[in-house]
Amino acid sequence: MFGARKKHLNSHPICAPFSGRVVNLESVPDETFSRKLLGDGFAIEPSSEKIVSPVTGVVTVQQNHAIGILADNGLEILIHIGIDTVKLQGHPFTISVKEGEKIKVGQILGTVDWEQIESANVPKTTMVLITNTSEKLEKIALTKGQAEAGKPVAQVEIKEEEIKNQKESPVKGYLQKLGKSLMMPISIIAAAGIFLGLASVLQNPAIVGENFVNLLAVQNSIGFIKAIVAALFGNLPILFAISVTIGLAKTEKANAAFSAVIGFLLMHVTISYFLNLRGINVTTASIEALQEAGKSVVQATKQASLYESVLGIFTYRMNVFGGVVSGILTAWVHNRFYKTELPVFISFFGGKRLVPIMTTIFSPILGAFLFFIWPFLGAGIENIGNVIANAGLLGTFLFGSLERLLVPTGLHHILNQLVRFTPIGGVATIDGEQFVGALNIFNEQLALATPDMDIMRSATKLLSQGKIPFMVFGLPAAALAMYHTAAPENKTKVKGFLFAAALATFMTGITEPLEFSFIFLSPILFVFHALMAGFSFMFTNLLGVSIGNVQGGFIDLGVFGILRGVETRWFFEVLLGAIYAPAYYFVFKKVILWKNLKTPGRELELDARDVSEVKVSQSNNLGQAIVAALGGGGNIEAIDNCFTRLRMVLKDSEKIDEAALKTTGAAGVIKLDKSNVQVVYGPQVEGIALKVKEASGKAEE
Repeated sequence: MFGARKKHLNSHPICAPFSGRVVNLESVPDETFSRKLLGDGFAIEPSSEKIVSPVTGVVTVQQNHAIGILADNGLEILIHIGIDTVKLQGHPFTISVKEGEKIKVGQILGTVDWEQIESANVPKTTMVLITNTSEKLEKIALTKGQAEAGKPVAQVEIKEEEIKNQKESPVKGYLQKLGKSLMMPISIIAAAGIFLGLASVLQNPAIVGENFVNLLAVQNSIGFIKAIVAALFGNLPILFAISVTIGLAKTEKANAAFSAVIGFLLMHVTISYFLNLRGINVTTASIEALQEAGKSVVQATKQASLYESVLGIFTYRMNVFGGVVSGILTAWVHNRFYKTELPVFISFFGGKRLVPIMTTIFSPILGAFLFFIWPFLGAGIENIGNVIANAGLLGTFLFGSLERLLVPTGLHHILNQLVRFTPIGGVATIDGEQFVGALNIFNEQLALATPDMDIMRSATKLLSQGKIPFMVFGLPAAALAMYHTAAPENKTKVKGFLFAAALATFMTGITEPLEFSFIFLSPILFVFHALMAGFSFMFTNLLGVSIGNVQGGFIDLGVFGILRGVETRWFFEVLLGAIYAPAYYFVFKKVILWKNLKTPGRELELDARDVSEVKVSQSNNLGQAIVAALGGGGNIEAIDNCFTRLRMVLKDSEKIDEAALKTTGAAGVIKLDKSNVQVVYGPQVEGIALKVKEASGKAEE
């Protein structure tokens, strides 16, 4: 995905680990091996006691009955001695090599007491498996029959991929950081939305009864909740300005946030000043004044909706776009000037104190630029929204699929914010006031005693309702398929991770821990998942479902669907879920077995602990373990996180020990280039990030 790839074939021999009769894996009386769940290879009925190495490489696993070797050619070889010999607890085996030891083809690795194995009544058939078959193996040619230990019995052709790591483009890297920075306001918006949803339920006499609704204490409580939520939603632009600045600032983030407030205010003051010079102010731009000037009601309403007051400043109605642009500029000013040293006689104003000063210079320039450009830019954004609206069901399908396809890059955050807070997500006039963005429209309708369901459904078509079928039903079923296809000896070890990942998806719509266990392993499953997401958005729109908010888990289904009553048509979500769950289960199970994917529980080596045992609050050494797996504190240049991922800049990503990271609870590792790396931990990542910062000595960042 992130580099150019060139394939060519190399042929390499694999030797017999014992003297004996070589047979096909299909003849082995154990489905784990005969169905090649652990990889392709061959079996041998041994007649000698000495074990010799079939390849040259490094010992990666030494468990007496099983020896793993990373061959010099990149093949991962597993010698599994006997069937069900793990229950013998290593007694028949005398192994002379250790993990990490370099070995040569034909070198003696140890001996086996076959009499003990035969007396235990277990088969002594030995398997030689290539556990990274799907990644490396192109073809295997086997010479069956009698073989001598240390002599070639198989010839394999290997797919070698020469990956030219391209330096991530500055634009792409910057967009990923920007997308992450937009997440801070979303967390409070999602929580506030839940409170607003509960208030809406308590206000509905069809649900709680007329007597309850008419209680003064109830109305006062609802009024208080709405006042709090209105304060948050009404000030989203400045919240985004602060969040973006903090996210993009390299360090001294508190100082950057202070400058963000200054920059935001000055940008809007400048716009307001220029508008006033043209005779446009809160009085002349009112609907009444425009009607008196000869405009119709529709014309007056449309023109008046171009403006609003932000923190008491009359300005263009830019919504969160203004906050994002202001935050981007302030972050640039901060990163450019926070280390600047001034001459001694004015040195007091240097360094971080210079940032707010320079912000007062650059922000008015931005305001003046927006004064001239926003009418055209705003119209363009609204036209994009009209195109999506006119695309109907196709538009919702494309949005749902694209949103999932962007998950590996992190750019789906930007797409979601455009839909939620700009005209791309819709424009609606409610009680004479214009609202833009799907989430803004939904929340404003939710606050009304009697919402307009047509406006509500138009707004929610790109919100949570489209996620519920695949998040609440589909992905948990995929997790069950992964569990059922895991190697029998690994099921206990992975069930904790899979259960936790499925539960996070089911309850809150946090999907990345589960998604990252398959999206890089199988393009087939990734495309299937994206298409199913698109169909999910399309069918919920077609069926007239009306469930908003941002997450897509059972909490959203319950609060914004079930509790609000049948008018939300929440039952269609359950109906779609009844289709999605078996579809995900059987497709995932089929593809995992067909392609021999190394989903959780199918890897060569698993840590003995259940990964669910790794808890932030219970592991004092978790931070140190992660830092060590990342190549040590000296290899880490910067650490940050979003909802589910550690986002880091490393000096050399090749120093990462991915197996060690998995023992800390990581669901996946994404190497964007040689230095930018993301590690998926799920919703507990905030606490993990703090521990990693402390362990690496970067807590101040």
